Amino acid sequence: MIAVGAFTSAGGSARSHIAVFNGASGSLSSLFAGWTFNGDIQAVELVGTDMYLAGEFTSITPAGGSPTTRTRLAKISNWETAPTINATWTPSISNSHATYQLHHIVDSGNDRMLVTHQHAGVTAGVTGEGHALGLTTGDTAYWYFNTTLSISSVSVDDRTQQMIVGCRSEGPDLGNAAQIFDYGGSSGIITATHYFHTDGDVQMTGTYKLCTEADPLLIAGGHGQFSAATPDTPGTSIPCNGLFALNSADCTLRTEFQPFFLRMPQAGQPIQNQGGVLKTWGSYSDEAVLDVDNNIVDGGLFFVLGDFTSVSTHDSTVTRAPKRRISIHRELLG
Repeated sequence: MIAVGAFTSAGGSARSHIAVFNGASGSLSSLFAGWTFNGDIQAVELVGTDMYLAGEFTSITPAGGSPTTRTRLAKISNWETAPTINATWTPSISNSHATYQLHHIVDSGNDRMLVTHQHAGVTAGVTGEGHALGLTTGDTAYWYFNTTLSISSVSVDDRTQQMIVGCRSEGPDLGNAAQIFDYGGSSGIITATHYFHTDGDVQMTGTYKLCTEADPLLIAGGHGQFSAATPDTPGTSIPCNGLFALNSADCTLRTEFQPFFLRMPQAGQPIQNQGGVLKTWGSYSDEAVLDVDNNIVDGGLFFVLGDFTSVSTHDSTVTRAPKRRISIHRELLG
């Protein structure tokens, strides 16, 4: 297990913003002992024996070595055995940001590293909030994008060659808080093919594969109470507390999937029916039945994490007050 962040110690030992733990025992590994990053690491992505990092650092010093300039992006080779700073992958991000994310994607058969951050910055010579870079040198942005808002979350699905970006909304039905991009075979700047207006920030995005359908659903969640009823059309809202799902093929809203996530207000604050969804992910249960392509046939689980205090089904037939604010849906559309 790899942990990155703002810490300077882990497991009782000095570790500068990165620590590796042994999966079987949970003990701290000696990997990266003595290394120094001069700023936080916010994102990590593994591709084989290579580790890609993004964060607020501008210099990396290996154990017993000299400082090496790496401006908010870095590639570490042979990270599992003898980590070294890769000398050829040297892209940078021009200015400080937040919400750095990294995604290894396969774009029309080509491996890319998608680098995204909260606001626009210059990488590989072009200005954007996200850049698709090569894995070897990173000196070319094969494509890039801007939302003109502030990015909160990004997810990609190589099966559909789609990217769904969650943003901060500009108010009721004003912000393009969820934007969908088709990136397969693209070049230069790409623009959103669809967008959804919401009345709250979209804090998370993702995809989930239904056992009965060929294409995955696009999932978006956050603090909003409403979502646009149709894509690309502001002003037509339906209740959608905390979470909504789209068909990946045409980005139409799945109106039967409208679970309501509510959170209680803090002391002295008015009641706000905000969803408070921060993270979702799909999984197999122990009894899940898979087909030959490892798609779920029966028994899949859908997890939701956030600061909500109750959750009910779209028709309000079932309501729960989940412990530790984790909700589990055995049937996604139930």
